Amino acid sequence: MSQAAWVAVSRNARIFAMDELRQRFADGVLGAFWVLLAPLLQLAVFYFVFVELFRSRAAETGNYLVFLAIGFWPWMAFSETVLRGTALFVEKAGLTQKVRVSKIGMFMGVTLASFLLHAVGFLMVLSVLLFSAEISVSIQWLLLPLIWLVLYVFAVSVGLFFSVVNVFVRDTAKVVGLVMTLWFFVTPIFYPVSALPSIALQLQAYNPLSIVVELNRGIVRAEIVDVALYPMFVVVTVCATLAAGLYRRVSRRLEEFL
Repeated sequence: MSQAAWVAVSRNARIFAMDELRQRFADGVLGAFWVLLAPLLQLAVFYFVFVELFRSRAAETGNYLVFLAIGFWPWMAFSETVLRGTALFVEKAGLTQKVRVSKIGMFMGVTLASFLLHAVGFLMVLSVLLFSAEISVSIQWLLLPLIWLVLYVFAVSVGLFFSVVNVFVRDTAKVVGLVMTLWFFVTPIFYPVSALPSIALQLQAYNPLSIVVELNRGIVRAEIVDVALYPMFVVVTVCATLAAGLYRRVSRRLEEFL
């Protein structure tokens, strides 16, 4: 890609990221304040439902609110980025047919905005848990940005791949939504890995989300996590390569089907 193309991609990414954020908060009375308020309200709901109402406890999870919150936000960042990305090319077809824009720049901007909103939410949750003395800072926290970067690359790769496929097969977005629901329940978010059935348990080594969630919990709670990183990096690398290769191969034909 030429330097001019990179400039166009980065410019469009910045424009669409800002536009995505404006659309999220322009209609609300509180505006951008929702970025801070929404995760705190979500955490309060979790506390009421799972701690006070259902009295969720498990020896393996420790403090269940911490266990749930630290696992839930990485999933939300991944899930929304994938779902938003999958529908994006078709959703923005009217715009891209009228105005010449970098589609990959548009894609990166919108998905980055979606992902960052949940990353900010995660930081807010960590702040509340720190303030309430539920967790404490350790040197391991320096690894969190790396884990979230890998998560972002994986989410963007999956989203880009299915966004391209969705242009040619319009049912793709619906199928991806169903797959994400299944994926959610076979990832140890609401329960420890040991609670999964044997078939799902055997697949966890190749489930990047399971590895990210477990690493996220281990780092935040300063615990030793027994997970193999190699399968995660292999899966993420393969997905990124497939997504980039597919987009390069068909990018010039996308307009014909939009």
